[in-house]
Amino acid sequence: MQSRANQMVAEVTNARTAVLAFCASWCAQCNVQQRAFEQASAVLGDCVRTCWVDVDLYPALVERFAIEAIPTILILRYGLECLRLTGLQPEDALVSHVRALALQAIPGTMPRLRAG
Repeated sequence: MQSRANQMVAEVTNARTAVLAFCASWCAQCNVQQRAFEQASAVLGDCVRTCWVDVDLYPALVERFAIEAIPTILILRYGLECLRLTGLQPEDALVSHVRALALQAIPGTMPRLRAG
């Protein structure tokens, strides 16, 4: 499991935009969240890396991202956490958040123009 966890971290760190959903199979809200997450993933398509993380199977990822409650959705840009959503999130809200963040520049990535 540790190698799969490392692979997931590498995939989301290298992705321009990634969405991680931390949930558990025994959590009723998580089961509802999974349907919304899958629908949002389908709408967002291949331009966003999505990853469903079972907290019982990947405790190292739970620790790495300091997950304290489930369901928790993290939206990352180039491996940096941009937004953390805790609790049940509807599909349209997930899509809106990801699209809004995808349009924002990452600090330090914009070219600097010299005056003169």
